[in-house]
This record gives sequence, C-alpha cells and structure tokens, in this order.
Amino acid sequence: MTPVIDTGIKSTSTCIRKVKPMIWLLIIPCFLLLLLLILLWLPLEIEVDTQENIYQVRWYGMFALWVVLTEDARWRWFYQIFYWQREWIPGKTKPKTPKPKVQNTKPETSQTKSKLSFSIKKIRPILKSISKVLHFKRLRLNLDTGDFLLNAWLYPAFQAASQKNRQLSINFWGEQDLAFLLQTRLSLLAIAGLKVFFILKR
Repeated sequence: MTPVIDTGIKSTSTCIRKVKPMIWLLIIPCFLLLLLLILLWLPLEIEVDTQENIYQVRWYGMFALWVVLTEDARWRWFYQIFYWQREWIPGKTKPKTPKPKVQNTKPETSQTKSKLSFSIKKIRPILKSISKVLHFKRLRLNLDTGDFLLNAWLYPAFQAASQKNRQLSINFWGEQDLAFLLQTRLSLLAIAGLKVFFILKR
C-alpha cells in the first residue's frame, strides 16, 4: 500500500483565492484616495476678459463652463465634462408667485444689535483667510471713472501699483476694460472654509 503524499497544492490554491478579495479591498480605497488627492490638487481657474469676450470657469481635466456674448447681445452658455462639449440652453421656468412676507413685530433688542456689531468684527479675518487662497495670475484694468479730477488722482496710484502680472491704467476717453485670471484649489478652499467656520463660531 503506497503512502499518500500531501503536496500542499490545494491549500496554496485556496490561500490564493482568499488573498485576491483582500487585494481588491486594498486597491479600491487606495484608488479612491488617490483620485480625491488629484481632485484637491487640480487648479480651479476663473478667467474674464471683456476685450477678448472671454468669460469662463474651468477645472483642469474635469469640467469647464464658459459664456459667449453674441452680436445681438445674447449670452450663449457652453460646458465641457472631460472631453465632451455641449451647449447649454436653459429652459423656461414658470414664474413663481411671491409668498406674502411675514412682518416681524418684535422690537429690535440690544442683544441683536450686539450680535450685528460683533459679526462686523469678524469680516476682516474672514476676508483675510479667503484672500490667501485666491491668486491673481494675471490682472489688467483700464478704467475711466468719468471724473477728470478723480482720474488725475488715480493715474499715479495705478502706475505705482502696476507690476509684471498686474497692469492698472487710467484713460480719459471712456474706455472700460477688465481682464483677470484667478486661480485656486479645492484643498485651499476647504482650508479657508474651515477657518471661516471657526471664526464664525467664536
């Protein structure tokens, strides 16, 4: 009677079958985490150029939305999702009947006044935290205020404030021109949102 030798092939095959689902359980969360980090890192840009008729918002590689002003002063909306582009034609909405406003008969107390004055003090740190995450990569402003004395006063100030990526100028013949490229990231916006949240909670 020949002895039966256990080669262990069956046991290794069963182990491999058990390991495969575990590998997928590790790959899927890692892939989702990597995708989230990429989305947080991709820059968001807002570009406006009144001279070149550019009005658009884009999220690199993901989404874009832009508006084209036609000759008959109509706005045409376009959007892009990945590499798929299409024109968006907003549908007609039914006019909503206005709801009657309920008048507040309660007199304004000193407590509400203190809340308003206290909230005004928070505006400066909120604006400061938001301005840190918004970066103007390009800014061009050509302005005519319509007031000759104000234009003359702003002319040297605009010349002194102008830099390589920031061009400010004053004209006296009625031209109004604005162009800027504003860039930020979702991660920076999330951090700024947390700062604003904690500022409002104080």
